[in-house]
Amino acid sequence: MSFAEFSPDQVKAKHVAQLIDAYRETPSMTNMMRNVLKMIFNKAVLLGLTDSNPVASVPPLKTKRRDRYITEQELSKNFRQLWTSATSRGNVLVMC
Repeated sequence: MSFAEFSPDQVKAKHVAQLIDAYRETPSMTNMMRNVLKMIFNKAVLLGLTDSNPVASVPPLKTKRRDRYITEQELSKNFRQLWTSATSRGNVLVMC
């Protein structure tokens, strides 16, 4: 599912729920994506692009408590791999 064909005021909670459901297998990532969408729609409301935030009524997925955290070495290695992969394909998201 993509919101590319929608204007901000056309996106409804049911569309957000469908997106969340499509990524249910990775709840932590899905919740992060939901949080970003929520921030984007909060800004859209402030800019007058839509009257309400359709993400606000869609609850986050339940996640399992982690029993292991990645080490600094694992984080560094994964970040380097991700950065190399993303920049080689031109897929870098710049957030201000």
